[in-house]
Amino acid sequence: MIMRDEVRDVLQRAFPAVTDSEVDRYYATVETAMSLRCDRKFRWLRDNYLGGTARWPEGVDLQGIFDRIRSYAERQVRADYLDELLMADAEVERLTADEVVDLEQDVLKASPEAWKTRACDMFPRQDMGGLAEDLWPQERQTLWAENFYNLATALLTSMEYRGLALPEDSGAALARELYVQVYDAMADERDW
Repeated sequence: MIMRDEVRDVLQRAFPAVTDSEVDRYYATVETAMSLRCDRKFRWLRDNYLGGTARWPEGVDLQGIFDRIRSYAERQVRADYLDELLMADAEVERLTADEVVDLEQDVLKASPEAWKTRACDMFPRQDMGGLAEDLWPQERQTLWAENFYNLATALLTSMEYRGLALPEDSGAALARELYVQVYDAMADERDW
């Protein structure tokens, strides 16, 4: 299990001036990522095996599978959110926040599909989150609202970094097209 103290230690090594509120915010991001990854895998397990569409392997302990799922999700989250912050070479200068944003922009410019992999999670753009909520207010009432708005924010941020036009209102054809792209990305997450 990834603990707050571990996250704080990693952040302090990577960014010595990190504040407690930044640690808390990043730890919440790590917890959310862990929860989302476990939930997706548990849902898949439930839908495919416990739901009866596939045959349950003989001799397999359900608790053992749950433990392996948690362990696998933890390794993924640790690699994505903690290990990347630590650079192996002590001589390498730590990146400033602006340099990290520049790096994020470079990734998103080079790979237009990177938003689907949550490449914008580290520094979500609040203005893009606000735009997503303005464009698709009907999503606030859904069970998957958080996931929808996270992906929509990532998509809009990616588009801005790539210099693409952003929709101005929910009636625009581009807004409808992006809406479909976000739902397609959510469906892809479920199909892993």
